[in-house]
Amino acid sequence: MKWTVVLSIQFHVIGRDFTEHFTITQSSVSGLTIPAYMSLAVSCSNPCRATSHFHPETRVQQGAKGTVSYDDSVGVGGIDPELSHYKATFKLINSHHPNPLKWTSAVLYRCDDALNGQGAGCVIPAFLPTLTYMTQLTEIAKNIRRIQNKGPHHYGRPGSGNPLHRLVNEAQRKRNRRIACGKKVVGSPPKGKSCDEYPFATTHEGGHAVPAADRGWAWVPEEEQNSQGGFLKKFYYQNRVLDLDGFWVAV
Repeated sequence: MKWTVVLSIQFHVIGRDFTEHFTITQSSVSGLTIPAYMSLAVSCSNPCRATSHFHPETRVQQGAKGTVSYDDSVGVGGIDPELSHYKATFKLINSHHPNPLKWTSAVLYRCDDALNGQGAGCVIPAFLPTLTYMTQLTEIAKNIRRIQNKGPHHYGRPGSGNPLHRLVNEAQRKRNRRIACGKKVVGSPPKGKSCDEYPFATTHEGGHAVPAADRGWAWVPEEEQNSQGGFLKKFYYQNRVLDLDGFWVAV
């Protein structure tokens, strides 16, 4: 018996319930003159719960399908990385195959309630989202582009292999700002200007964490600098970017 299965899940940035779709796209059975049937059991670890809605006697053939519903009751402040575990049991008429087929999902998913005021939600952390909001801030975008292009590692630039990683420790964020844009470093700003550093102070690459050739600063309009923090928070929350999660910056 040979068969190909497609499993698909759409997670919700805000919402702890999601559904997996299970579809047999190809199937071939040799040596049998009677149909084969299967049932499917799925599990995940607490606080995640999985319920299979795959019919217990589904014929193994192209087009056979079913669903699995999930709920993750991760608590406030909690982070729950998960893998799904599958067990397919086969039978012929009045006869069960003694060895079920077992496998584990190849991709880890994560539900959390760690974003203050956001509510719980789920993502695939291996997928790195791309921040594009900075393109709305002309001078900040120009500064980011200059620094991304000048350094040998191009931190944050899509395709560089070196993403930025979110930092949530507020004390370290302040230190990053101080050593990158403090008055002892850059002096007093011109009227209507503010110091903009890259990589962002809200990342583990901020401050002096990366080589000097890969970081820098520039004077930018205060109104742009005042907007940047809100854009970053919006991006982090929209994509459930937690501490140490990677992301790209496209400008």
